[in-house]
Amino acid sequence: MKKILVISSYPAPYRVAVFRGLAKYYQMDIFFEFIQDQSRSAEWFVRSEEFKVLNTPENKAAFDLCLKHVKDYDLVLAYDYNNTNAGRLIRTCIRKKVPYIINCDGAFINPHWLKDMVKRYYISHACGCFASGQHAAEYFLHYGAEKDKIHLQQFTSMNEEDVQNAAQCQVSK
Repeated sequence: MKKILVISSYPAPYRVAVFRGLAKYYQMDIFFEFIQDQSRSAEWFVRSEEFKVLNTPENKAAFDLCLKHVKDYDLVLAYDYNNTNAGRLIRTCIRKKVPYIINCDGAFINPHWLKDMVKRYYISHACGCFASGQHAAEYFLHYGAEKDKIHLQQFTSMNEEDVQNAAQCQVSK
């Protein structure tokens, strides 16, 4: 079974759903930088043993071990590439020639010479870029992604049960 290493910012339900879907087909090592963000209630975020949050020495050590053995992975997914540990992972992938994909759910181009250099370095070396829409695709192009490496992903937080419930509501009307 192919192995994927994932790092993301926090365990939002829609992100966890994507990673759980991938885990049906791949061996996954999943890390989150934070347990939550400040814009939502803590109860909204997913808590699970299937992934690690980099808020404990044990989980940080596990992530460091993955970095050391990054060549054992078939692919790396930097779902949010702008965090400290995601940057460490991407730089390690570039140095060790391990393919990685980055994701953008939406971002703005705010020129800053140093940040622009880092973004251009990370994005131009990615083997693929997942863009949530045309604006994100333009963001990637601006920072040096090749057009044929940008893949529009139309993600949703709906699941099969939501669709079935909506269909049942329509039938009963």
